[in-house]
Amino acid sequence: MLIMRPQKHVMHYRKAEGAQDEWGKKRKTFAPPVSTPVYAWAPPTPDIEIRDLGTGVKRDLDLYAPEPFCSPGDKIVITGLEYTVIGWPEDYTNGPFGFTGGYRINLKRVEG
Repeated sequence: MLIMRPQKHVMHYRKAEGAQDEWGKKRKTFAPPVSTPVYAWAPPTPDIEIRDLGTGVKRDLDLYAPEPFCSPGDKIVITGLEYTVIGWPEDYTNGPFGFTGGYRINLKRVEG
């Protein structure tokens, strides 16, 4: 039986409660980064293009991991590029094939 083991790592910044600015608005802050093991990352699968207009999750990168280590709004850095986690990790661990697949995490590129 093939057993998948994480071979790559990404930097995970968990969203944290931030201090308020002078207007009383909470600032975005993140906990210190944690190196997190993952299986791989890849461009989004075709389901984003074949759905009706306005449906589905708009994402820039799919991240595949053994554990659902993140939450919506967390920051992930992959090969020096920053992404935001969109939605909750998608669970693919309940298949009928005798192995635990893992999780897909939808990421949106952060620019600016």
